Amino acid sequence: MKINTALQRRICTVLIGCIPILAGAQTTQSAFSITGKFTVPDSTVVVMENVDTREQDSTYAMNGAFHFQGHLEYPALFSFRGLDYEQQRYFFYVQAFVENANILIEEKDGTANVKGSASQDDKNALIAKLRVVWKEFDAVLNLNEYRHEDSLQLEKYIETYKATTTGFYKNNPDSYFTGHALMIETIRGAKAHKKLELSKNEIRDVYSALTDKIKNSPYGQAVKRYITLPDVPEVGEPYSDFALPDTKGTTVKLSDFKGKYIFVDFWASWCTACRAQSPRLKSLHEKFRSNNVEVIGVSIDSNRDAWIKAVEKDELTWINLLSPGGRSSEVSQRYGINSIPDNLLINPDGVIVKRNIKPETLEQYLAGLFSKQ
Repeated sequence: MKINTALQRRICTVLIGCIPILAGAQTTQSAFSITGKFTVPDSTVVVMENVDTREQDSTYAMNGAFHFQGHLEYPALFSFRGLDYEQQRYFFYVQAFVENANILIEEKDGTANVKGSASQDDKNALIAKLRVVWKEFDAVLNLNEYRHEDSLQLEKYIETYKATTTGFYKNNPDSYFTGHALMIETIRGAKAHKKLELSKNEIRDVYSALTDKIKNSPYGQAVKRYITLPDVPEVGEPYSDFALPDTKGTTVKLSDFKGKYIFVDFWASWCTACRAQSPRLKSLHEKFRSNNVEVIGVSIDSNRDAWIKAVEKDELTWINLLSPGGRSSEVSQRYGINSIPDNLLINPDGVIVKRNIKPETLEQYLAGLFSKQ
């Protein structure tokens, strides 16, 4: 088992963004006002995107500055991207917690400094604690090969890392950052190393310490749902049933199709790779629908209108259901979906026989299966 410095940086990026932060006073105003100051050409397109829901807004940078205004029901993590279309790259990419306050995101000496967001301040406080842990175990984290003694140190690092994060969450039970970070802990595979993930019991323990404000937030509700769900089923195990609305609002259960081969396709309207597979899935659907094969699309879109438009534009002829919330949606938590496209194939006995299989491989598998009948 090996965790190196590059891996350490990825862990930091996934969990908390690793943005240096300047302290800012918390406000109670009912709207946010964001000013960004970056050295970019005039008319650079700046996209502001909710990291969890993928909802976007955009503006132009002029004279090295850009501005966003709006209202949020609760603090949320956003990314800010300055796009260089000619070079097909970003001038800058920053993640920051946004809340109803006056927020400044300013580039200084190649570093993005954020001030004005109390949630971002909490984020920075945990970063500071984790940097102490990384420094303490730096010699071990940089090793390419491990002896027994090194492996013991690595286990101690994992223990210290988890104690630091859970300790921070428990000491900050009224923080929206804590709620968001705990929600991210429910996304299996979001951490670069599996042993750094909190177990369901550890998440449940931290959740019990949260204030009612955070428990009742969308973050707390997502955590509550996760700790009540059964464990993620593996290949060779029975599927986990769910009930979701279709495009007409009718509730459809996975168990409604018991006795068939069910191919469940997890996707979203904003997922380019997902939609690129649609023509192949349409061909597969037509080819095998008479062989007792049902295709069910499950979108994790948070924007219902965007989902409906994508279904219509791509002319998806199979049953399509919606589980809003992105990576922390019910279906994502139920099946441990960290990235899309993803899918699973269930046999007539209700057992998962394939997971994350490409359409062309699935077609070969089904062709071979039905040629024997």
